[in-house]
Amino acid sequence: MAKSSKIKVQLQLLKLTTEQFFHAESITSKVDKTGLSISNSLEYGLDISKLATGCIYKFELIKDDGNVPVLVLEVGAHFKIDEKSFDKLFDKKENTFTLPFATVCLMLSVAVGAARGFLHAKTEGTNINVSIPIFDPETIITGDLIIPISSKSLEITKKKKSNKRNPTE
Repeated sequence: MAKSSKIKVQLQLLKLTTEQFFHAESITSKVDKTGLSISNSLEYGLDISKLATGCIYKFELIKDDGNVPVLVLEVGAHFKIDEKSFDKLFDKKENTFTLPFATVCLMLSVAVGAARGFLHAKTEGTNINVSIPIFDPETIITGDLIIPISSKSLEITKKKKSNKRNPTE
């Protein structure tokens, strides 16, 4: 996808949510940090009835021998889109909703920033001391996000992106 859409979107942060948190204390006390990998994934969604959109960021710390998750954190950033912006982004003819590149990057940045804070708050004082690495959203997001809409129920199919890498990179 090209970084094409220049539509300015008015967003309001509605809420931040912890969708999932798992910390295997019995495993993390025995894990050497060099034997861990990080997995990141994203989901974007839309609730047409509420003029709302959201980004869910999932961070996993995985033990390399056996691919066992040691820590899983999934954080949601939920936004309201103003009605004028919503109308510009909703293509009734194609039955799609387009989130502009800059908006998608902003939503990801908010979700990842919240995930960093949640991770710190939930693991402070525990035997796991890890942080989510800093990364440029443009290395993951390549352009506008076009979300197809089901004509029957106007439900959005979620768009998902994944990235797996070593935490020492």
